[in-house]
Order: sequence, then C-alpha cells, then structure tokens
Amino acid sequence: MPGGLGWEAWTRDNPRKGRLLGMTVPVFLTFPGAALLSLAWSFGYVFVDHQGIAARVGLVAVWVLGLLASALSAALVPEVAGRPAGGRPLAG
Repeated sequence: MPGGLGWEAWTRDNPRKGRLLGMTVPVFLTFPGAALLSLAWSFGYVFVDHQGIAARVGLVAVWVLGLLASALSAALVPEVAGRPAGGRPLAG
C-alpha cells in the first residue's frame, strides 16, 4: 500500500543536506573508477606488447571504446546523483 508509512512525506519534509557529494563519491568509485582501473591495467598489453597489426588495431579499438564508455559514465554520475529519489517520470 503506497504511502502507508508516510515515508514519501517524511523524505519530502526532511531533505538530506550534502546528498550530491555523499552519493557521488561511491558511484564514481564503483563504475568509472573500476573501468579506469581496468583500462590502466590493460594499457601495457594493448600498447606495449608486440602483436600483429590486426590484433593491435582490434585491441586499441576496444580499449578506446572502453575509455569513451568510462568518460560517458563519469559524465553521467553527477546528473544521476542530482536527480530526485523518484527519478524523472517516463514520457508518454
């Protein structure tokens, strides 16, 4: 039964202070942080080890896609963290 405990009204009446930083730091560590750590770990294998040209091109392409996905994830974290708890309503 929605609203039976009054949680929605309580959270609306008592907003959390400093929510952006408190929520953003763990999310940065979990998503883009782990991705960037794995990209750094694989850097030597992708760019230093001696492989054939086809293998190197494929690995570099996948590595760059991972870097772009990590950057996109890092850019979206503040937007998602600043959103109200209920999120945006769906269009339509």
